[in-house]
Amino acid sequence: MTRHYQSQQASPAAPVLEITALTPDRVRRKTLLALVDSGADCTVLPEDLLADIGAFPFRTRRVKGVTAKPPEEWEEWNVYLLFVEVEGAPVGDLIEVAADPRGDEALIGRDVLNRLVLELNGPAQITSIIS
Repeated sequence: MTRHYQSQQASPAAPVLEITALTPDRVRRKTLLALVDSGADCTVLPEDLLADIGAFPFRTRRVKGVTAKPPEEWEEWNVYLLFVEVEGAPVGDLIEVAADPRGDEALIGRDVLNRLVLELNGPAQITSIIS
């Protein structure tokens, strides 16, 4: 079982896990903490982090966030094809990771979460991956 304490930067505290993005050749990598977001369709990482490891956009994707913006106001973000590890454990095949051009979003969406068994212990403020 891997454990990670919840982020105290959010109020109330929010579940976070360590995520590592690896280029398709698995040579270059970058690790950071990301919000566990079961409401997000896809995993999102800062675009500058992906540029730092020399990743190249695979395609684009229209995103809207949690607001009820009409489709004409959705943003076009780059998508990168990457391997992903959560708390040091690989999550399988290549994942399409959306890149936040503002650089302030790092979240683990259902595309990755649906491959894991998690336990959220709110009172103890611990998020665990159950092996």
